[in-house]
Amino acid sequence: MIEPKYIRSSGILGHIEDLAFAPPYTADNLGKTMMKVLLNVGRLNGCYKIILNAFDFQVPFYEGLGMKQEEVEMCIRYVNKWD
Repeated sequence: MIEPKYIRSSGILGHIEDLAFAPPYTADNLGKTMMKVLLNVGRLNGCYKIILNAFDFQVPFYEGLGMKQEEVEMCIRYVNKWD
């Protein structure tokens, strides 16, 4: 998702969410290829940064793509019809 911001001189923020692959497809670099495409889409659209949430065990994968761990995510979950 590309989100226009009112801060950062009205810059553009990129969000990557819920990118996951079943085990048969993880060995063929599909995840790495998809991430490179998404990061490039953000760059070409002028995003000043791209963010995503990850589990601790995923950090090395994303660091290998040039990303850095920066912030802490906070969450509150409400019961809804999709849970």
